[in-house]
Amino acid sequence: IAQCLVGSEMCIRDRNRTNDRPLFILQYLIRNTDDDHKVSLTQLMDVCKASGHGGNRHTISNDIDILCRYGFDIICSKEGNKNTYSYGSRQLDTAELRMLMDAVCSSVVIPPQKSESLAKKIALLSGQHDAEKLCSTVYLRKKARIGNQHIFLTIDAINQAINEGKKVRFHTLTLTGNRECVMKHGGVLHSVSPYLTLWQSDRYYVIGWTDNCSAICSFRVDQMDIPQLTDEAAVPRPRDFNPEYYCQTLTTMCGDGPEMDVALLCDDTLMGSMMDRFGDGFSFERAGTHHFLAKVHVNASSAFWAWVFAFGGKMKVVGPDRAKEQYAARLHAALSA
Repeated sequence: IAQCLVGSEMCIRDRNRTNDRPLFILQYLIRNTDDDHKVSLTQLMDVCKASGHGGNRHTISNDIDILCRYGFDIICSKEGNKNTYSYGSRQLDTAELRMLMDAVCSSVVIPPQKSESLAKKIALLSGQHDAEKLCSTVYLRKKARIGNQHIFLTIDAINQAINEGKKVRFHTLTLTGNRECVMKHGGVLHSVSPYLTLWQSDRYYVIGWTDNCSAICSFRVDQMDIPQLTDEAAVPRPRDFNPEYYCQTLTTMCGDGPEMDVALLCDDTLMGSMMDRFGDGFSFERAGTHHFLAKVHVNASSAFWAWVFAFGGKMKVVGPDRAKEQYAARLHAALSA
């Protein structure tokens, strides 16, 4: 009886392997073939036999026909008197994959180990042969980065909260002069209804309603601990909520400075920098032969003022009065430090 049971289990296992052979063939073709690397029907038979899927010329040809009927781009080419097979179109071409890999590898938000792992996963979408070429030519920055090792867990919790319409709670983090990670603002626990995540100037933010200050705020994803998903329903988005508005005005975590409309007198050489910062939607007018006057909405935070001062006098704040007063006060503080 025991031998019969064992034999029956082996038959079921073999039958299951035969049933999933089309999927095995599809997986093999996607991973191992492209326009420059094709396989013959004989090679496919050998691969299927070695993996325990079996099959002959007729059954494997029939499997490929089934895959083609369901929309998979398996290309059959004639080489001499035999057919060869390769997988054709992919969701992302090599140039698109390379851009994604470069973005991941250069990001200061993602820790180096995570960058390397994620880049390899992206490369494999191109197939084994192109993946090796991509990985060998993409540069992973060796510069030390202060990356949150749990950033993917943080993003996953935020994504779940957005999808389920729930609030999250978390602490914000900062570094001491000894590079020790400590809680910011005395360990205040933020209660947030997340609306969206935003990548801006190589920083990753979550934007949403914050119960602590009864306003829409933004927080650096890499400067928070892993959020706790709550059972409390999120505060609905305001009807006039405009993601583009936050994309254009975001300079640092909300609460560091007031938001206001400012007028900036800029040297003509700064037009590119202004567009990098605010896009092409800000209004401007000529202000003499070599200058233009731009009007933008900003969060007048420490990061904004540092950005203004970085241009060494080529950008000046000329309005409104409260912005000019902050500008003068920060200049005085810098000179008297």
